[in-house]
Amino acid sequence: MGIVCPVMEISPYTWVFFVPFIMVSTFAVVNLLVGLIVNSMQDAHSEEADQKQKPIAMRSWRAFKRFRSA
Repeated sequence: MGIVCPVMEISPYTWVFFVPFIMVSTFAVVNLLVGLIVNSMQDAHSEEADQKQKPIAMRSWRAFKRFRSA
């Protein structure tokens, strides 16, 4: 348990600090991960929407240019 057990022996009410600290830290990390996933999905959706709005000829021309340069 690392630092918790020695501190609990000296001061038994330190759980009042440790439990909320662990809960807030866990919430912050999960919140960052969810934000990262949502942002990635939003970027993918906007790229897909942009591709649908471009005319087919433009998409074909870009594909041809990529093929020709490879």
